[in-house]
Amino acid sequence: MSDAGTTTDPDDYPAIFRLYVTRGLRATLDAFDAATEQLDEAQRERGLHLLSYGLRLDNAWGDARDLTLTLAPHLERQGYRQAWMAVLKQALAQADAQDDGAAAAQLHLRLGRLHILLGEHAAAAGHLTEAVRLAAAQGDPATQAHALERLGYNAFDRSELDAAQHYAEAALALAAPDSWLAIDARHLLAWVAVREGAVPEAIEILQHVLARQRRQGGRQALAAALRDLGTVYLYAGRYDQAIALSEEAITLFVALGNRFGEAVARMSLGVARWYRGDPTQALAAFAPCDRLFEQVDARIYLARLYNNRGLVYRDLDEAGRARAFFDLSIAVARAEQDFYETANALDSLAGLHRRTGDAAAALATWQMALDELAHLPALPAYLTNLIRERMATVEEARSEPRP
Repeated sequence: MSDAGTTTDPDDYPAIFRLYVTRGLRATLDAFDAATEQLDEAQRERGLHLLSYGLRLDNAWGDARDLTLTLAPHLERQGYRQAWMAVLKQALAQADAQDDGAAAAQLHLRLGRLHILLGEHAAAAGHLTEAVRLAAAQGDPATQAHALERLGYNAFDRSELDAAQHYAEAALALAAPDSWLAIDARHLLAWVAVREGAVPEAIEILQHVLARQRRQGGRQALAAALRDLGTVYLYAGRYDQAIALSEEAITLFVALGNRFGEAVARMSLGVARWYRGDPTQALAAFAPCDRLFEQVDARIYLARLYNNRGLVYRDLDEAGRARAFFDLSIAVARAEQDFYETANALDSLAGLHRRTGDAAAALATWQMALDELAHLPALPAYLTNLIRERMATVEEARSEPRP
């Protein structure tokens, strides 16, 4: 048996096995369409099977590395988390053993992305910072920019808005102007603008991002741009547009097998329908989201989902069900140590107290929300101002003399 000019003893079973693995890795890579945005089950299972052996073989490192990095974005989108992280860590150990700094930078980046999705921000920052360092040393500005953008997103998730903007701008400085990296960095700047209350600026950025994505033709990125612009339209009261974009995003995410993207878009669609005064359709849009978020272990998104569902039940005057969902949202957000989402759910609970005529409980709960926000490096303007305005309205009503 021979391969690339080498001969293998038919009785040398370890050598035959190594040859099987290396041939399989190369064949899988050769068969993979680099332009595809989907990964079918057969490709995924064959790739994972071969990597379970290939990453143990020093002489298979090149192909095992390339297959790992090829599979990484697909498995992330399909919701693979802990099991895939174990494979990436195995690959990282092999990259270090092979003194392959370029691969190590990309593997740290991939691990950092997954830690963000799991809400493990300190671990994410560690991997992403190392990715930036290694990529700079390797003269790889694309990986460096990608890791900086993810550091920004990690900071945004912790409501560190100044840091998020700093990292996004640093990524933009390194990325090619029309590249997907530059678009992602602008995308992040739009979310920073939303948190700071600059909704028109965010809409302008995301409209630009969406136009670019429609021209460039990448369906995953297009779906994300549709979803996020639809979500930001909610803040501007543009509900019909929010619904249309969310539905278009859902269709794309379903076709692409992106469960996380689908769940976030369905949640935005539900909120838009609630704002439009259709609670039944809102609850129907939310219905698949629990399962989808649980599949990808997106716990902070579950907290947001519970809060949104509670808001619908609050408007239906089902106070008991609303309170149960608000309490669940607060508990999950606190367990995740997410001060912003805890405050957001407390604001919703305060609104329930107000609706049921308990002004004192409403004011006390809003104060608890402000206390949560005080833990953040900087107060998010939109939510902070909203809570203060609501407190002022209730206090003013309480101070007015009764007839």
